[in-house]
Order: sequence, then structure tokens, then C-alpha cells
Amino acid sequence: MWRLTGTLRQIIGIWCASYLCSCAPDPRLAALDQALVGLRHEIRDLKDDNRRLWRGMRCTNPQVADFMADAAKCESGQCPQKNLERVLLFMIDQKHVLVRLRPEQAASEMANARVSQLRELLHPDQLSPISRLLVLTVQVNMTGSEAVLLPEKQASKLVKYIRQELNLAPTTGMVGPFLVTCDQKSQLLESYARRIPQDKVTPGEPKSKDPQVVTFVFKVDC
Repeated sequence: MWRLTGTLRQIIGIWCASYLCSCAPDPRLAALDQALVGLRHEIRDLKDDNRRLWRGMRCTNPQVADFMADAAKCESGQCPQKNLERVLLFMIDQKHVLVRLRPEQAASEMANARVSQLRELLHPDQLSPISRLLVLTVQVNMTGSEAVLLPEKQASKLVKYIRQELNLAPTTGMVGPFLVTCDQKSQLLESYARRIPQDKVTPGEPKSKDPQVVTFVFKVDC
């Protein structure tokens, strides 16, 4: 860090001396570009070191780390090469908010309790340099093409509302949304509700057997 500061001071000193002098440019300016390149490399290395430190402190589940590495390689809407139902099972202990919306509901109509939970989850003090959002979505009791196309579309609109209207995690990286297709949706949601009290149906949300899109917004530090 001291070497980085010294290099920066040297560059500024050379530039100022040359700017104030009316004679020929200082010959040391020939090395200025090279010094700037070195400076950029040092800054990049410091950022990488910082991310490694954060990851070592916060990323303690190897299953989550492996999944995030795989999922980050996929484009939004493409299921990563993992069983997403299994992923949801081991992600249950990761910090998240579960949002339930009817098929015709807009993100702005989500339950007030979910807005409060999102504000807590994505408060700037809770975000680190390595934080990313993982968005998984599942449909319940929906049929036809709507059951296939609507979940990811609604999840994308939800994330947009969170970032732009609630101004939460506007620049935080995101993986997903990914559609979870499984036969045991109800049991999966019940397991979350039993394990995490805030994941139970809250006033203003569709009841457990009503047609709905359920979106999981995870904050992951891996």
C-alpha cells in the first residue's frame, strides 16, 4: 500500500512540474504511462486480495460456493447444470427473502412484510464487495404456457422493482433468475416455512394452494 501511495505521489509531482514549467517536457514523463499501468495492476491486485478476505470470512458452505461458480457461467434463464430443487434444500440456511405473488400481481403489490424484509436483507451495511443476488423462482398450481414463461418474467420484474424503486442493491451482481421445476413444490415451500418463520404466508399474499409465483431472493457472499 505504501509503495502504491508513493508511486501515485511521484506521478502527480512529475505532472505538476511539467505543467508549470514553460520549457521542454520533463523527460521523466516518458515513463508516466508505464507507471500508470503498474498502478492499475496494483489496484486490481488489492481488490482481488480484498475479495479473497471477504470470501474467506463469509463463504463457509462449499456447496453454495460450487453452485454459485457454476451458475455464474450461465445466462439468465438458463438452468445451471445442477438439480435446482436440491440447491434450494441446501440454500435454506442462506439469508434470503421469499416473495409470493399472484400471476396477475405487480411487484409493487407485494406484501408490506416482504418489503421490510428486503430492506433489512439488502441494507448497504449488509452488502460486501463479494455479495451477489441469487434469484430462484417456482410456480404453484399454474397451468399451460403461463406456468413455464411467467415465473422468470415476474422474477425479473421483481428484481427490477427492488433495484430501481426500492433502491436496494442497485449495483450488486446477480445470478438468475432460474426456474425451479420439480414435483414437490408444496413440500419444498412447507420445509422453508417450518425452518424459517418469516417464510410463512403473510397477510396480502396468496394462500398456499392458490395459483402463484414464488421468488426466492438470496444474498450470497461466495
